[in-house]
Amino acid sequence: MRFIVFGDSKGKKNGINEKVLNEILKQIKKLNPFPDYIIHLGDMTAGSDNMNKLKDMLDGFINSFTNMNIKNTIMPVFGNHEEGENPKNNSGEIVFGETFKEYLPDGEVEGYNRTVYFKDVDNIRIIVLNSCHFCEENRISGKQLKWFNNALEAMKDFKIVFVHIPPYPTGAHLGTSMDLYTEKRDEFWSIIDQKNVDIVFSGHEHNYSRRIINESLSTEKYKFSNNIYQIISGGGGEKLRDKYKSKIGVVVAPIPKNHYIVIDILNKRLVLKAYDIKGNIIDEFEINK
Repeated sequence: MRFIVFGDSKGKKNGINEKVLNEILKQIKKLNPFPDYIIHLGDMTAGSDNMNKLKDMLDGFINSFTNMNIKNTIMPVFGNHEEGENPKNNSGEIVFGETFKEYLPDGEVEGYNRTVYFKDVDNIRIIVLNSCHFCEENRISGKQLKWFNNALEAMKDFKIVFVHIPPYPTGAHLGTSMDLYTEKRDEFWSIIDQKNVDIVFSGHEHNYSRRIINESLSTEKYKFSNNIYQIISGGGGEKLRDKYKSKIGVVVAPIPKNHYIVIDILNKRLVLKAYDIKGNIIDEFEINK
């Protein structure tokens, strides 16, 4: 199985950085074998509190894939710009769910408008979460957390989680990510740790970074025992940042480059290579089960 990961394609023209997005899609188009899925980590567009404008922007995002004849592979993650700058309800989420309805399961969690779901491919479980749900921003809680815990019960070779807001930001969004609600974040990560998740992907910070979350980030209440990678991939077109403050467990410090990630799962090996849009490798590693 092969899939692509990148996020944060926000820009000025119809809310999208079309130049960078199209360049990434051109690079993907050349891949052999071609990916089974392209997972976008959210903030596809600049978003809007006007739902008609938001719909136009999301349609424009999908059209970028359609124009490259690769639209059937999209797996979308709901981001804060899809929610809107000043949300008063879950309208943005409803528009998102309707716009991507042909790509999404028919609602794994009631009330989340198809933004929380999993997909099993071979012996891999891909889990997509919503860290920007109205009145639950910057955390995974309530019925979503309970669903997540249950979804991880499956016996799979790999369990991979995708969520827009990073649990452990490195700097650009330090204090405005899941670390805004540290106890909720730690409860969320304790489930990841206990249920043998292999790797977590987030966007939101506009760069690439890799860190290991393990016992060094335990708290008095929540003790972690495994080494789990958190990858931040937010180089899909938004203005790049290299701010860097939180350094515990960081293996690759924030790299402010437009990029995408190619992930191959070969038997019981997960092989990851991150490329800039000129085709240069900026990081590579593997997880061997």
